[in-house]
Amino acid sequence: MQSFFGSRTKQEPGFTMVEFVISAVILLLISAALFTILAETQRSSSYQTEVQAVMDNTRIAMDTVEGYVRQAGNDPCRAAGFVGIGDGGVMTATSVRLRSDLTGSAGCATPSCGCVCTTSSLCDQGDPDGDTSDAGEDVIISYDATSKTVNITPQAPAGLPAQPIANYISAFTLQYFD
Repeated sequence: MQSFFGSRTKQEPGFTMVEFVISAVILLLISAALFTILAETQRSSSYQTEVQAVMDNTRIAMDTVEGYVRQAGNDPCRAAGFVGIGDGGVMTATSVRLRSDLTGSAGCATPSCGCVCTTSSLCDQGDPDGDTSDAGEDVIISYDATSKTVNITPQAPAGLPAQPIANYISAFTLQYFD
């Protein structure tokens, strides 16, 4: 190679500008493909996580409702006038009242059916006590279309708020078979 002054320059090792640009373009294309794959994987993973959360929410709600429905009508003391499902006129396509006698005898002065709880810390413990005034024994399961939630509203003790057990429910219908 000749320089402007006519002397020969020595050949220097290294890349020419064209080789550098070509390798940079190849690296850029590989990086773009890799980041596209990573972005698609992240989007798919986020979607699958959301689907799994919805499935878990549904499973928990169904297990909770199933537990209350299975226990509805449990009346080992044979209390007079006891109605386990639909008592109090609450039996519609979107709500139902469920009653069961599950606990309460641990706080009784005399452990027999129909006793009155005398120790408040023990009122929700023990065997059935002949009433449905203990926590979790008298509930209304209902669907609130405005907030799209399935709620459990305790009727005893009185004054407790509704507890949502499933959110983002677009439709809910109860069917009763005789």
